[in-house]
Amino acid sequence: MRLFYISLILSAAVASLFAADPALTSYASVKPILKERGDRLPAELRNVDEAQWTAWSRRQDQAIRARLQQGDLDSMVNLLLFGTSFTKRPRIRVEDITEASKSGALRAR
Repeated sequence: MRLFYISLILSAAVASLFAADPALTSYASVKPILKERGDRLPAELRNVDEAQWTAWSRRQDQAIRARLQQGDLDSMVNLLLFGTSFTKRPRIRVEDITEASKSGALRAR
């Protein structure tokens, strides 16, 4: 199943390079894959038409972009709290974050 998702994602990525809207893969480009996989697809992708595929693609795109944005924020917070290569100030423990914020230690990092 994992290999299927990887192949679907790779196919979608390649197809999106040639699609009119680079953020979404056209139904026409994935239709052969969807037909080939048939009953091995998740329920929401079985017997889909173009409108359903577009809606599913948009939802997946939004979910992926939201995860990436959250990952960026998580990385910034981890760097701010725990990073040492950019400052000589001590790390801030999660338990002390409220106090560090009030005292200015968080901003100083």
